[in-house]
Formats: sequence, structure tokens, C-alpha cells
Amino acid sequence: MEDNQKPILSKKFLTDLSIVLVILVFVGIWLFVTNNKKASINIVNNNSSISPINFQSNLTNVSFSNQTININPEIAKSFPLSEIKNIPDMEKAYGFTFTPDDLVKLEKNKFIIKNILDTNLSGPNSLSVSNNNREMVALYGEVVGSSDYKARTQANSVFISADSMMNLFSILSADLLKETENNYLFDQTFSMTKVLYNEASNRLQLAKTNEKRNQWTKVRDYFSIPYALFSNVMKPVTAGDYWNSDEYRSKGLSIEEVQVDYLNKDKNVDSYANAETFIKNLNLGNDSEQSVLADLEQVYDASEPKGIPKIFSKEISALPPKIEVKIPFTLFKPRGTYTSSSLRRQYFRAVQWYQQIPFLLASKDLTSYAVDIGEIVKGKEDIQNQYKTLSSFIAYVVGESDDLDLSDYVAAVGDLGLNDSHNQKILADYLDKRKPAAKIKAMPVNIDPLVGITVADEIKAISGMRFMSQKFIPDSYWTSKLTQGDEAPEVNGLSLPDKASSLEVMSILGSPYATSHLSDLPFYQEKKQAVDTRLSELTKEANGWGDNYWQSNLYTGSLWTVSGLFSWLETNRVTLPQFMQSPQWSAILFWTSAGFWTELRHTSILYAKQSMAEKGGGGGDGDPCDLRKVPEPAKGYVEPQAEAYDRLYYTAKRLAAEYNVRGYKLNNLPELENYIKLLDTVRKYTKLELENNILNEVVVSQNRHSTSDNKDCTEYFLSTTTPSQWEELRLTLVRQMAESLPLPVEGPIMQIKDKREAVVADIHTDKNGGILEEGTGVPRIIFVAVKDVNGPRLTVGFTYSQYESISGIRLTDEDWQNNFYTDSGSDYSISYKPKSVWPDINPWFQELLGKK
Repeated sequence: MEDNQKPILSKKFLTDLSIVLVILVFVGIWLFVTNNKKASINIVNNNSSISPINFQSNLTNVSFSNQTININPEIAKSFPLSEIKNIPDMEKAYGFTFTPDDLVKLEKNKFIIKNILDTNLSGPNSLSVSNNNREMVALYGEVVGSSDYKARTQANSVFISADSMMNLFSILSADLLKETENNYLFDQTFSMTKVLYNEASNRLQLAKTNEKRNQWTKVRDYFSIPYALFSNVMKPVTAGDYWNSDEYRSKGLSIEEVQVDYLNKDKNVDSYANAETFIKNLNLGNDSEQSVLADLEQVYDASEPKGIPKIFSKEISALPPKIEVKIPFTLFKPRGTYTSSSLRRQYFRAVQWYQQIPFLLASKDLTSYAVDIGEIVKGKEDIQNQYKTLSSFIAYVVGESDDLDLSDYVAAVGDLGLNDSHNQKILADYLDKRKPAAKIKAMPVNIDPLVGITVADEIKAISGMRFMSQKFIPDSYWTSKLTQGDEAPEVNGLSLPDKASSLEVMSILGSPYATSHLSDLPFYQEKKQAVDTRLSELTKEANGWGDNYWQSNLYTGSLWTVSGLFSWLETNRVTLPQFMQSPQWSAILFWTSAGFWTELRHTSILYAKQSMAEKGGGGGDGDPCDLRKVPEPAKGYVEPQAEAYDRLYYTAKRLAAEYNVRGYKLNNLPELENYIKLLDTVRKYTKLELENNILNEVVVSQNRHSTSDNKDCTEYFLSTTTPSQWEELRLTLVRQMAESLPLPVEGPIMQIKDKREAVVADIHTDKNGGILEEGTGVPRIIFVAVKDVNGPRLTVGFTYSQYESISGIRLTDEDWQNNFYTDSGSDYSISYKPKSVWPDINPWFQELLGKK
């Protein structure tokens, strides 16, 4: 040891050590940079690139891997429709006849889509959705047939579509978020609000100068609005409340009566009048009270597309008029899942207040108010922890912040000190280094179109703290970069349109069909060169974002699943089944993806930043003999979307792990675990089908004597030693779908609105206030002809339907559902309007649905 220590003092060792240290420093820097890059995901290729934002590291140990599948070339071979023998079975069972034109298309494409109202699946224009059932799963329940396999027919050959798997995941993720918000996030946000309001009020009482009194008055008034909103709610009555309490049943109330009573009491709790009374009881003083109530009116009215918060009107009005900042108060209208209770409506309004009202860096006063809030929170570790917990969860569900938020100002106070934090230039320089500029312009502004203002100028002008920031999502970033209002030309001297479309989003995600139909957009032709150039840039950029980015949260994981649909087909089309080789299947994938994307935006509507351009048992020996033979199996089929299922499987497992690691105790987590098991089974059948494996079913017989009718007989039944794979496809998968459906989150009974498939989400606002709405409608029935080693057959399943339109107002689900459904049903029955009054389908889907 001593001999080994002597050289430490030598010049050569010191020189070598210096070299090693320098190398280690460079290696450290390289590792730091590398770890802040996104490893590759494949929309098209695996080129590593820096992602658009910094994201939270994975809190869980879930890893991604693809199934190894060797596609058998036999499954790709062509076959004539004449080989399909169960077409009459389908027609008889579902009450229609394929027209000659239908059969031509079925021969050509090996699939055809029909409206369910053209069949008998909706009964007398209604569909039973008992308990917590949902529309698409209920429709699958209609086609699988009897749980008695001896009663099955060839019409029960079910097609498990990718749409059904994606729709089920959307339902689960939405209701889990809803449950989390109701049980955790509401209380956390309310708690922070109350503490900060009280602290600001205390600081106001202690203020010694007019300047400080004004500052703390403004901060107090700012928090008084969400304080009033959070304070006027009614906790939803749940199914557990009914079944676990003797109160309701002791009164002789049925669960339906409790539901009605709850809804009647809840509907007016969150009224403006109640909020007004709350504010008046705070004794804010006349001037503050008037300003606060004026802002509450704007929040409740939610009709002003470009307004100013009255509490900050003096500060905002004092800013240079070159870029006049406005607040999109229409965004305060509760939408999506946020209309079902006073708690959710108020949570929506309050969070929007925290997200939309900016403490602009351009204003010295607003910046001082933001720093004051940061200074309060800097001294309250419990508030910091609550904020971090809440922000971290929302970042996983939706994405990372695309604005300066509270955490940035708390950090500034800690790093710079309070005095320097109040210095606009010092603070701006610090924040500029801490967080890059926002990438999505999400506020309307007024500008002089002749001045040459750019979008970058506008983003800088609206920079500043939002107490809770809106989140970066790729598709809003894309629509933001693809649109502009009256700003200076954005693309090589050319202006972009102020409108956007799902076609553009799906084009970037890898849909050739979407790209080929851009010309269907009215605004495209005039701006073609600029749009094509920007689309090319954005596609290249997205292709460089790494796997770690796309796997980083629930939202990006869902878009990654969509891109897997497109890349799988484009890479493997010629080796896939005939129906997937049809050019029209590319339209189906766009249809599927747009529906799933709509549901994704619907779930995340509050947090995502929106762009602006502006069966039976057996009997004993005494039972009569069952002389029925076991009929031929109904040979179902799983749509073999291997890449998308692998990605969705990862995303679902990661979602479950994220909830567990965060300690949230939710009633619907077991349903998510059921879904993961279902998806694993779907992946198993995908592999079996693509490798052209024979699926097994073993029929056995037993001789017995029946004492009830004094007969000796031979009975036939399916082996339980070797379970029938065909029955698993026919019954088990659909039963597992139902077992994966979430339980009611609000009210003892799930409201009919939540059981219907149709939902709507506003995506983008153009310069004239036109709102891009993406909506799903009533599921469509799809018949798919397949042939593999198990023989040719026609299968039946369901897909999304999807619509895109420009609206003058932000639509709620209730508004949108009025296009398709009547109110003549109940919470257990979906009833339909005639299809003649349904919205027109978009041009790019007309050929798919036989409208051309």
C-alpha cells in the first residue's frame, strides 16, 4: 500500500490526474446534456433530438417492449367474398340486407361501415345501458350472442376493433382523473387558496405604506375569486354513500330518488348569487368588492372572448398599446367532464382563473404582486409541497408547464432575494434563463396589422406568472405553429391561415390519408405553400423527439399510440390481412385516431393549453337430457394493431403505476387493472392471428341417465380442460370490457350523459372567434371479412364516428349530444334521434361511409 501511495506526489501523477479530472468534467457535462435529451421514439424514425420541453423523470419502473411477432405471409393472401358463408347469418341477426353496392365494396375492401340505425341493434331506437355500462361496450354486448354456447350463431363472430380498446382506455383515464380531482385535487387547491387569501389579508392589515397596502389588496382580491368559487359547492353523493349508509334506506328512498334529490339540490349551489353573497361577507371594501364581483360576473357569464380582469384593469391598461392583452373569458364555461356537479363546475372555473389571469412581466405592478405571492409561498413549506404534488400529477396526466408559474417565482425569491426579485430586469433575466419562452400562444391580443407584430412578439408580451400554468401538449403546439392572425407573415414571407384541422395533426402523427385530404379544407388552397412548409418542419421536428418524451406522460403516450397505428400499417401493409391492405383502411385508421384524439382532448380540456390565432351452469343427473349438439364456433377476430396495442399496454401500466406510487386511493383503480389484463389478452390474440395459428375448441361427450325423463342420452359440451379460444374471443373479451368500465364517480347512478359515446372538445380559436370543435358521435357498426388458417368469415364490431366543425360558441357535451340522442330514455337507456338530423360528416369521411 505504501509503495502505491508514493507516486501521488510526482509531477507526472499530478499531470495525469489533471487530465483525468478534465476528462471527467467533460464526461459529466456530456452526461448532463445527454440526460436532458429525449431518447428516440418512432413516429417515423429514431433520430434523437431535444424534446420541446423539460419533463418530469419517470417515477415508476414500468418499461416498454414490443411483442416479437413473425407475420405469416399466408394471412395476406387474397380471397373472394364468395368464400364467406355467414353473410346471411349477419343480415338475419341484425335486421338488414347488404345492398349490391355494399357487396361490391365488401368484395373490394373486405370491410364496410354502416349506421347502427340501419340495423336492429338499437331496438326501437334505444339501447340498454344498465348500471355503469357505456354505449360502445353495450353494443358489443348486443352482438356476442347468448352466454349459452349451444345457442351461438355465426352472426356472433365478433370483431374486436382497436377503437374499442382505445375508447375503453379513454373512459377509464377520464374517470380516474375525475375521481382524483374530486377526492384530492379539489381539496388541495382549495386549501392553498384559503391559506393564501388569509395570508394576503393579514399582510394587508400589517402594511405600513400606501404602496404595500395597494399591493396586498390586489393579491387578496386575486385570491378572493377562487376562494368564493371553491366555497360554494356540494360534495357529490356517491353510490357508496347510498349503500353504506342507513340514512337513505331508512327513509324508504330508492337509489333513483336519491339521485334526483342530489341533482336538484346541487344544480344551484354554484350560482353567481351564492358567490356574490360570499364575497360581500368578506368585507373587502367598496372598490375591491365592485372589481371582484365584476370579475366573478365575467367568470360566470363566460361569453366575453376578449376581456380584461377588473381587479387588474389599471395595470393592464397602463401597458404600451402596441400589443393589447386580453383574457379569453369564454374559456371559463365548464365543459367536458366538468358539468356534472357544482364541485366540478367550480373547480373548473377556479383553475381557469389560476391559469388564465396573468401577472405580466411587462407590468412592474403585476410583477410585484407575483413576487409577493412567491414570497408568501417561499415561507410556507406545506403550500410548496401541496403545489409540487398537484403540479407533478397534472404534468404526468397532461404535460409540463408552458408558462411561468408559481414555482418559478418562489425559486426567484429564494435565489435572488426579495429586493432583486422586485427588479423587473433582474427578474426577467433570471426567469429567461430558468425557463424557455412559451411555445403556444394561448391568449388573444389586439394588434395593428400594419405594424408587423410577430407571434413571438405576442408571446413575449403575454409572458408572466400564472398561478397554475397551462400545459404544453404537442397538438396544440402544432396548431399554434400552423396558424396566425394578423401578425407579420410567419413562413418565408407567407402568411398562415387562422384555422386548423385534425387533418393536420394526424398528418404530423404519420397519417398519409390525412395528408392526402388536406385539400378538403376550405382554408388550405389559399395558404397551401405556407401550410405545407410548416407541416414539413413540424413533422421533421416531431420525428426527432425521443421515446422518453413520448413515454413521459399520459397525453403523449396516447398520441404515441396513435402514431403506432399509422407506422404499423405503413411498414407492414403488404403482409397484413386483406382488409388492412385496402387503401380505405388508411381512412379507417384516421377515423379511429381522430376519435381517440377527440376523447383525449375532452379529458384534458381544463389543463391543456389551447392555441389561438388569434354466463350458465350445468345440472345433475336428474336434469332432462340436453340433446343439442355444440354448434360451429363463432370465429371472431381481433384487429391486429400490434404496435398500437404494445404502446397502449405500456401507457395503461404506467398510468396504474403512477397512481399507486403517488398514493391515491381510488375506487376505479381495480378497473384499470382489469383493463390491463384485457389488453394483454388482446395482444396475445394479435400475435396468434398474425402468425396464422389455429385456434382451438374441444368438444367432448358424456353418456348419462336422466331420472327426470328416464332416458339414457349422450350430451355434448365444450371441454373445460382445454378452454375454447373461440369462446374467449366471443364472450370473455367483451365481458372483460364490461369489467373494465369505471364505477360512477358522482351520484349513486351514472348519468346518461356519461354513458353516451358522443363527446366534444374545443381545440383552437381563430382570429374572428370561430372555435374548432372536434366531436365523436354514435358508434358505427363495421363488418370485416377475414381469412386465415381458421377459415373465411365475416365478423362484426364497432368503430368511432368523428366530426369536425367550426362553432360560434364553446360546446358542452350536452349541447353536442343533442344532435344524436333524445331525452325519452332514462339513465339506463340510450335513445336515438333519426339519423337524418345528425350532423353532416366531413368530406374526408364521405367515401368511407358510402356518401360519394
